[in-house]
Amino acid sequence: MNHIEKENKIILWGASFNPPHIGHFSAMMQMLEKYDKIVLFPYPKDFSSEENEMPPMSQRMKMLSLFIGEFFPKLSSRIILRNLSKDIKEESIIHGKNQEIFHTYDYLKYVERNLPANSSLDICLGLDNKKENFYKEEEIKKEFGVFYLKNENKINSVKLREFFSSHKNLKNQKDEAFIKNVVGNSLAEYIFSYNLYGMKKNTKKIKKTLKEEIVMTENTSSTKVKLSS
Repeated sequence: MNHIEKENKIILWGASFNPPHIGHFSAMMQMLEKYDKIVLFPYPKDFSSEENEMPPMSQRMKMLSLFIGEFFPKLSSRIILRNLSKDIKEESIIHGKNQEIFHTYDYLKYVERNLPANSSLDICLGLDNKKENFYKEEEIKKEFGVFYLKNENKINSVKLREFFSSHKNLKNQKDEAFIKNVVGNSLAEYIFSYNLYGMKKNTKKIKKTLKEEIVMTENTSSTKVKLSS
């Protein structure tokens, strides 16, 4: 009896990831329940309406790498992170086309050309309750499977950047803890270190707070000893 190789189900998902957050975690978990692997790529600046407030591709790739490493430590092998805008431009130049603008359909065809044998390719087209229009949408739905996300999280990149804008100098541990809960510890520290989105951790204030807590603890301990003597 001939062995029949299992089909490798792959889904392509592009977004700004500006920055990655727990809403993206929820989205990826939905996809990993149905697909074997996710091909993940950040949109280039000219592909997004967020162009003026978007870190460069290299930093968003790094942010995604940190995010995946922390939130998907046992599933990271199923998430393929690629700079597809760079890959597809290089292929275009090699074939003498030098195409400047690429759409979702172009990325799908590029990934399809580079898939291993016995693989199927679907595309995530965003939220089920907030469907967008895509270039060559009819061709996309005819040639590929389409997956829509359920909106399971109230956090989105716009609201998160608004929070960053109003909390540029972190003055308390509560705000820092909120950011770390939303984007993860390693990504939060990366954002603080590179002052992304204008975020800067006020280390002097936090250190002072910690010092005060230590002093208070020592004083409380000292008082307890005196009361017990």
